[in-house]
Amino acid sequence: MLRGRQGGRRAAAGEAGAANVPEHECVSHGMAFARSSERGTLASGSDPSRNLGSAFVADALSVVRLAAAAVLPGALARGVDGRAPWLPAVLFVVAATTDFLDGPIARRGHGPTAHGAVLDNLADIAFVLAGTIGAAALGLVAPAVPAAIMLAFGAYALASLGQGRAARSVAGHAAGVLNYALAGLVTAAVARPGPAWRPLLEAASLIVVGTNLAAVLERAVALRSARGRRGAGRGARSPRSSA
Repeated sequence: MLRGRQGGRRAAAGEAGAANVPEHECVSHGMAFARSSERGTLASGSDPSRNLGSAFVADALSVVRLAAAAVLPGALARGVDGRAPWLPAVLFVVAATTDFLDGPIARRGHGPTAHGAVLDNLADIAFVLAGTIGAAALGLVAPAVPAAIMLAFGAYALASLGQGRAARSVAGHAAGVLNYALAGLVTAAVARPGPAWRPLLEAASLIVVGTNLAAVLERAVALRSARGRRGAGRGARSPRSSA
């Protein structure tokens, strides 16, 4: 009986340790993420088929957003010419709705997957770039807008790869929201054209460029600080040289 109780305690401790795997290790190692998610599912007693179904639906919503991004530039060009000017606004509503829903749906299962997070980010940047590049080609926004968005996304991707997890930042989050808002303004300007849109789009473009550049600067400062801390840590661990 005593041996059985000890074995049960060890098994319970093993399950508790598996459930407490740090999130950043799961994200930086895809297989570890999958294994820890599977252990969490078994420990919680949730239905694996429901988890897989939630992940599939969330990924499908991101794919729908990618499809909307592929159609958006052509829809903007046709809309400016007066052909189905409402279509870009419909595509924006589809993209915003899928972006709002895919996260909560993924969390209904065992949580977002590593590939799902990548797909979600790619769908977001693809849609806002499709909208702003198409708008820049039509003279609705300045070419600096998509350039700043691409620069900020590149800095985010590099920081995330370096950290092994999503490199969140205050300015980066604000830039993401404003990028979508500007895409929405562009589609509204095409759907209901008028002289009032030009100054509004110019002001919004300046804000978007400034916020994305601020996100790049914020990540550069964070990277420099992290390198300084690592250098100080190595210096503290190294043995003192004798005089």
